[in-house]
This record gives sequence, structure tokens and C-alpha cells, in this order.
Amino acid sequence: MSVLRHVYLPIILPGLISGALFAFSVSIDETVMSLFMQFPGATTLPVKMFTDIQFNLTPKIAVSSALLVSVATIGLLLQVMFVLRRRSSTRMLPLAVSAQK
Repeated sequence: MSVLRHVYLPIILPGLISGALFAFSVSIDETVMSLFMQFPGATTLPVKMFTDIQFNLTPKIAVSSALLVSVATIGLLLQVMFVLRRRSSTRMLPLAVSAQK
């Protein structure tokens, strides 16, 4: 279990995060699938946005779309910053070890 946590998880974590963001962004586009998967008493976000676009177009749709795009962009930028910081600290490690000798 510790091998999974200390070895495998740090290696696959960027892929898991980007896959989750991609799946979320694609699920917003799948209105037809959301129509078939919703319960009678509940309305999913893609279905609500689709019906609002068809019947009463308000600025709420533009705001929610901009919010979803900005959340995905911020998540992507955070992941890039995390990976770049991790790579730079890994590159500096051999220099720090050789300086101690």
C-alpha cells in the first residue's frame, strides 16, 4: 500500500487531474446523455442550461459558461505550476547533493 501511495500515485496524479478536468468539460457538452440520465425530480446543469438557452435567454447562461471555463483554466494552470515546480526542485537536487560533499 505504501508503494502505491509513494511511488505510483505521484506519477499518475497529473494524468488523473487532467483526465478529471477533461471529463468534466466534456460532460457539460453532453446534453443528450444528461437528458436520459436525469431523475424526474432533478434537473442537471447541462439540461438546465440547454432549456434556458432555448426558452429564456438571460445573462446567467453567459456567466455560468464563463465560470466553468475559468475554473477549468485555473485548474490547468495550477497543474502546470505544480509540475514545473516539481521538475525544478528535482533538477536542483543533484546540485544540492554535490555541494554537500
